[in-house]
Amino acid sequence: MHSVRDAVPGDLEPLLRLWSRYLEEHYGLRGTMTAAALARDCFGDDPQFAMCVAEDAGQLIGAGAWRMTYDLHHFVRGVELADLYVAPERRGLGVAASLITHVAARGLTRGAEFMRGSGPVEPTPARHLYERVCVFFSGDTVNVSARAFRHLASLQGKSPREICRALPLPAWNYEA
Repeated sequence: MHSVRDAVPGDLEPLLRLWSRYLEEHYGLRGTMTAAALARDCFGDDPQFAMCVAEDAGQLIGAGAWRMTYDLHHFVRGVELADLYVAPERRGLGVAASLITHVAARGLTRGAEFMRGSGPVEPTPARHLYERVCVFFSGDTVNVSARAFRHLASLQGKSPREICRALPLPAWNYEA
């Protein structure tokens, strides 16, 4: 069974290895991320983003990168899920759902009223998860807001089965 927590400086090397897998798998990039940049921008004096990690038996199996944002049309704070990665051998086990609820909860504690990110365009299990919860905007932009966002945040720490059974309905995005 996996657990999710905020990333800490001690995660630097395993997080770098995991994120390097992500960059190579999805973008064909190698060697673009350095430990110095990750330490500075995630754990330094002026962090540009935060990360959470999923682990099982002491091994990192997934991670999410997020930062606070702001909606200038509605004048509300939000959280942007910038990137999410689950090791291929651990996909389909609810790790992504656990990471997403963790980010939502972190955003909610900082005053966020919505979460925004990008969803896959092609039909994948991740796309199916997003379709169960989110509102899709132009292209691959997805949003979770209002009642749906608060409910998603309330699922933090639950088992993957509990999360999937209790996911908010897309219609809840339109309810205060």
